[in-house]
Amino acid sequence: MLKPQTITQAAQGLPVKRGLFSSRLKRDELFLGYALLVPSFLFVGLVIGYPLVRSAQLSLNRFKLTAGVDSEQFCGLCNFQNLLRDPFLEVYLRNQAIWVLGATFLPILFALILALLMDRELRGRWFWRSVVLIPWMMPIATTALT
Repeated sequence: MLKPQTITQAAQGLPVKRGLFSSRLKRDELFLGYALLVPSFLFVGLVIGYPLVRSAQLSLNRFKLTAGVDSEQFCGLCNFQNLLRDPFLEVYLRNQAIWVLGATFLPILFALILALLMDRELRGRWFWRSVVLIPWMMPIATTALT
């Protein structure tokens, strides 16, 4: 009777030789990828960078709004000193906190509650989903038509 043969070792693969063509192809693909990314990074850098630098420059200058940008005078940190000495700073900060909470936290909370309600099994669910989504979709549709 013959005994079944078993393999006790895995077969070794042939060594793969990396050729000049494959490394150059990968290098060309990498270069193309970076070349395609550079314009978008430059655009985003300008859109974010210019206002950031200009805001920092304006915060260190004193100027009159009625006279325009020609009246700029460098004053260093004097604007920040004046802000910290302002008796209404607490009112400014409170108003800013109310605005930030009202413009971010409350809409997100409202949308989450509405999404949870729309996910429930209820009668006329598709009607209520339409009632919620149509006002959201209408500006997109009207923009596409005009």
